[in-house]
Amino acid sequence: MGSGLRFALAGRSDDRGAELGDGGRVLLRPSGTEQLVRVMVEAPTEEQAQAVADRLAEVVRVAGG
Repeated sequence: MGSGLRFALAGRSDDRGAELGDGGRVLLRPSGTEQLVRVMVEAPTEEQAQAVADRLAEVVRVAGG
């Protein structure tokens, strides 16, 4: 994960984690085999997980990750 992407994500995953509270979690990590960043979200509902994952994925796309 490049420094630009790290900067763009600084606080974003924490914000999303706070949004989910104790009912979910967020994991962002660079793939070890592909040029991509994996965005994984657990939430109380599928809709909430998808919404958070979509917002984080957009941050990754804009930052060029």
